[in-house]
Amino acid sequence: KLLSADGSYFEGLSYLDYSLRTTLPFIDAHRRLVGDVDWLGKINFDGMLDFIMTMQMGRTPTGDPDIVNFSDARRNVFPGSMSLIGEYTGNPVAGFAAQHAGHPFWFYDILWYQPDAPSATPPPALLNHRNDFNWIICRSGWEADDAVLAFKSGGPANHEHADRNHITFKVHGERLLNDHFGAAYDRRHDGWKMRLTGGHNAILLDGQGHEYVNGDHSTNRSKAYANVTQWENHGDHVWWTSDATAAYTIENYHITQVQRSVLYAKPDVMVIVDQIHFRYRAQTVDARFFPDNADGLAQLHVDGDRFTLSRPNAQLHGLVASDCGAKPRATRLDVTAETGDFPCVEVHSPVGLSHHIVTVLASTPGAKSRAPKMAINQSGANHWTIHAGELKAKITTTAFAPKIALL
Repeated sequence: KLLSADGSYFEGLSYLDYSLRTTLPFIDAHRRLVGDVDWLGKINFDGMLDFIMTMQMGRTPTGDPDIVNFSDARRNVFPGSMSLIGEYTGNPVAGFAAQHAGHPFWFYDILWYQPDAPSATPPPALLNHRNDFNWIICRSGWEADDAVLAFKSGGPANHEHADRNHITFKVHGERLLNDHFGAAYDRRHDGWKMRLTGGHNAILLDGQGHEYVNGDHSTNRSKAYANVTQWENHGDHVWWTSDATAAYTIENYHITQVQRSVLYAKPDVMVIVDQIHFRYRAQTVDARFFPDNADGLAQLHVDGDRFTLSRPNAQLHGLVASDCGAKPRATRLDVTAETGDFPCVEVHSPVGLSHHIVTVLASTPGAKSRAPKMAINQSGANHWTIHAGELKAKITTTAFAPKIALL
């Protein structure tokens, strides 16, 4: 019952793998020895394979399979599990998952792994995927250096983080917008801050994130919800809107809207529109963007309304426009050196009741690559024309989801 109808798993990829380690040996033995339960009718194994493949992010620097590590997820699935599911279903995507997503570590790999099983790349429909939990993952392909953009909307779950409307982006083998690994499970440890909204590529209001657990019962579920209110899939151009107002108003009753919209033009360009509104008391808004800095090689540069996040193999160039005086600035997550070093660019909007912030991001390969031409032109109160690389679009902000038109 913990698996959704489409095969997705609420705690993320690592915890699906833990569950498979206990359930698959039982199911396999039960099928062989008793056989009175149609397990393929009880569990959507084909959908589970779809979920597993959409959560892939190429390779880590050590060559292991990388993943979309929402919440506490850290590692990939075991190849033996994928082979057994392929044997059950006859789905050749299982063979592909075993070879390309499998991370050998479990003794059942010796019993179940089938290196010569049929293998097929996932279907094109999975290149832009919104699952039952309102997690959105878009990619340019299935090779290690292909682009993957992952977006976290949806509701609470065990092992979750305070990460509604958080974005992860990997391209050219680099996590240019990173979801940090290794948050503490103990609230007394400074690494607990890595769980909070301030440690994610998300929004702070009046310096605070949305509601989250206090840690009395470790990583139990919060009360924070976000909902996808717009989803437009046009192949190489896809856009959506997620409303996280319900997650923020629990702690801050002055808020009337926290809405983030993303336009993604594959593989390199995205446009982020943040619409924030308050009543009674004007407040600040901060949108954070963290590159991977696990190796200490990330570099940040801010110049007026532009910024750059640099990694050894790629850069992410940013341009900011707003109706509220928002500007980028360099900062970092406030944790001890023992916990880690997490620099970020923070788009800061001063005190106000209404904030409309448009951030254009474009990636380029190489550590010293030049930014493509990027421009944001505002006309009237709510019309924004975007030029970034090959992307030309007009965005009209409304009280609900913005209207987006490709030019």
